[in-house]
Amino acid sequence: MKGLEMKISTADMYKISLPHRSPFKTSFGQMTSKDFILLVLHDQDGNCGYGECSAFTTPFYTEEFRDSAYLLLKDMLLPALLNQELTAPDQLAGLFAKIRGNHMAKAAIDSAFWDLFTKRQHQSLAEAIGGIKKQVTAGVSIGIQPSPSALVATVSAYVEAGYQRVKVKIKPGADYAYPKAVCDQFLRLELMADANSAYTLSDVATLQRLDALKLLMIEQPLAADDLVQHAKLQQELKTPLCLDESITGLAAAQTMIQLGSGQIINIKVSRVGDQTNPSPGTSSLIQ
Repeated sequence: MKGLEMKISTADMYKISLPHRSPFKTSFGQMTSKDFILLVLHDQDGNCGYGECSAFTTPFYTEEFRDSAYLLLKDMLLPALLNQELTAPDQLAGLFAKIRGNHMAKAAIDSAFWDLFTKRQHQSLAEAIGGIKKQVTAGVSIGIQPSPSALVATVSAYVEAGYQRVKVKIKPGADYAYPKAVCDQFLRLELMADANSAYTLSDVATLQRLDALKLLMIEQPLAADDLVQHAKLQQELKTPLCLDESITGLAAAQTMIQLGSGQIINIKVSRVGDQTNPSPGTSSLIQ
């Protein structure tokens, strides 16, 4: 995809802590704010594009964290980008090819560049990458609640607000009874469970109980690097497994499919590094 030649003349970065409306609890722990880096790229014509580095303050989700990403952007990634003559986002991968991993930092530049690029093209991002849908079903992710009844009350508020798809966080000791209470209350609700790597293969019996609930999926029950173990678990379950933390690029997705480690992928641009480039180290699942 080509456009008018442009140069990124300057860049601004801001560390932001955005308070949550309510605490968000997962198997990792409880978060009260979303901490991220806001990146603003300015071109030679005075236009600007916005991107986000979604690395957390500690490296519990991926190896990256906000301060490490900030330094990498400031000292390596942005200096490699500034004043380069570029015509399309797919040229970014070549600029950063010598820097391994660090997908969240790279994704901040990629998303800001795409925003700037599509503005210059007078297109939406959806149009630029070939999207054709005008509407999508809205979903919500709900943290672990104090009790099943508290979870039902929280889900009820979102259903009344119009949400048709709900994902609830689970962990050992707060699993089967919680989504079951929601299923009993909302018979037609599209319901998912997300474990954030809280289980091991020794918990097969616990996870098998969830089959009776006919969930859309169980997301990331095992550790991020356990593709083989996920394959073994999927053979024991009727419910499709969804991989999130495990999918760091196209190669990981191909391995998942070949091993049968799951049937669904949670795609996050920040985790795979970019929107469209299938290059080594920054592979994307959006083709």
